[in-house]
Amino acid sequence: AIIDSSASMRAETNGETRFERAVDEARVKGDDVLKDGGVVSVIIADAKPHFLLERVNSQGLTIFDNTMDDIYFDEAACSYGTSDVDGAMALCESVLSENPAAEVWLYTDMLYSNVPTRVNVVNVADADEWNAAILNARAVLEDNNYYAFYIDVAVYGAEKHITVNMDVQRVNASDSTSAGLTYQFSTTVTCTRDNTKTVVFKYLADGEEQPKQTENTEYIFIKEAQKVYSYQSVHISLDLGTESDSFINDNSFEIFGGQKEVLKIQYTSSSANTFFNAAFFVLQANLKDRWDIQLTEVKDGNYALSGFDLYLFEHIMPERMPEDGVVWLVDPIEGSPIGAGFGVTGVYSFGKPVSLSAGEEHAITNNIRPDKITVSRYCVISQRDSAYKVLMSVDNKPALMVKETSDAKVVVMAFSVHYSNNVILYDFQLMVNNIFRHFFPTTVSGNSFEVGSAISLNGRGSELSVWYNNQRLEILSIFPATFTTGLPGMYQIKQTTDFGKDITTDIYVKIPSTESNIKDSRNSMVNPYKIEDENDYYYDLLIYIAAALVAFLFIEWVLHIKEEA
Repeated sequence: AIIDSSASMRAETNGETRFERAVDEARVKGDDVLKDGGVVSVIIADAKPHFLLERVNSQGLTIFDNTMDDIYFDEAACSYGTSDVDGAMALCESVLSENPAAEVWLYTDMLYSNVPTRVNVVNVADADEWNAAILNARAVLEDNNYYAFYIDVAVYGAEKHITVNMDVQRVNASDSTSAGLTYQFSTTVTCTRDNTKTVVFKYLADGEEQPKQTENTEYIFIKEAQKVYSYQSVHISLDLGTESDSFINDNSFEIFGGQKEVLKIQYTSSSANTFFNAAFFVLQANLKDRWDIQLTEVKDGNYALSGFDLYLFEHIMPERMPEDGVVWLVDPIEGSPIGAGFGVTGVYSFGKPVSLSAGEEHAITNNIRPDKITVSRYCVISQRDSAYKVLMSVDNKPALMVKETSDAKVVVMAFSVHYSNNVILYDFQLMVNNIFRHFFPTTVSGNSFEVGSAISLNGRGSELSVWYNNQRLEILSIFPATFTTGLPGMYQIKQTTDFGKDITTDIYVKIPSTESNIKDSRNSMVNPYKIEDENDYYYDLLIYIAAALVAFLFIEWVLHIKEEA
């Protein structure tokens, strides 16, 4: 018996789920087989199919009934993800290899067009079941820096009028601690059977061409006073009026990611150049959907040594190292700051530009070509502590080096961009990007995921923790790390950076969209009896080989007798 454990098996009629009906059906069939002296195995078909019971005989009737009782009343027995029915069919190999005559019974809500002979499919779906679903939702940052919201909805097994409600929380707050505003939007749409409809809430700017309403897309235009430049969360729900659908797990959705983390950069230089400013401007533009990058430029030497995430000192060196943040020292012609961990013994000039040489591999120099970068002057670094890694060198001296410890993140570029071709190469912008992405990795790429998906996480401290319903699920300390979710809902990823900054990132995990289609069908399934056919093939082959060997022995025996005669 194979019991489908996909999320759609949670659809219910009269208080009983499809999964519970499947367990009941499998129990009845199993009891009959055991009472007739047969043998029963039960496989749960979830994302990783496994045996619940394996080859139980009539003496295990009580064990069988108790086990089926346990999963009937266990709310967690049915998954919230997709099931691997084909994998469950393949798992039958161990049973069919011992007993090729065993029958396979599949209890599922899926309709199959082609079912292998000797496989019995029992469909436990109720014909009257229907489902209204939010399949997906996303916030899109428009060109004018305000958000539009796209919501995909559908109704399966019926044609219904449904109301889509959207509550946007802490709108346009000045920072993550401000209350902001709350906006509420709502619209009623008609969903025809099984067709996805996209509902779009957006502001139509002056002069912007109005998009056309179509059968599958409906636009609701936001007023000028309700433009959303930032938000903390968006709660979306379906209102079905006096009715209720058969599958409630996809009737709500959460969107996060609208409150961008502020990253403060201080750029201090005795002769600030446009190249660094331009590089930071590109960063701001490319990463505006994830970061609020704020640049402070200091020209008079009145720099700060705390309160910033990244410090760039060019030519002018601070008396001592900043108390927090990543520090990038460029052309330390005045010598090194106290606590920097390296010394400068002078400045050396070449008669003509010299190419740099590659050093240790590092994320900062990914795809950068040191041999294409030339310098005509550099600061000679003769002493450095062992934590520094030399990434590029010139004249056998460090040209670019990095130090990463629990209390210090330092990049040292021993040459000036004014005495190098670096800034006219793409490698310069690439280096700025690499430094930023390495020291400020995105905790998680995306704000919504499906149950069962592997989520990649990055940390800016020694560890991060994953929370669900105010309970800590896991602590991760090696990055990038992977976390797999088994339950739908909101998760929080909490961490403290190496510089003591607390960061919380919210994500939403949803039921897979395919599971919302509770009227789904497939063409075919894996035939578990192919295993038996292959065994029979090799068994027959062995018989033929044995017969041929016996024949050869017989012929040899006859020839031997004739020789003796």
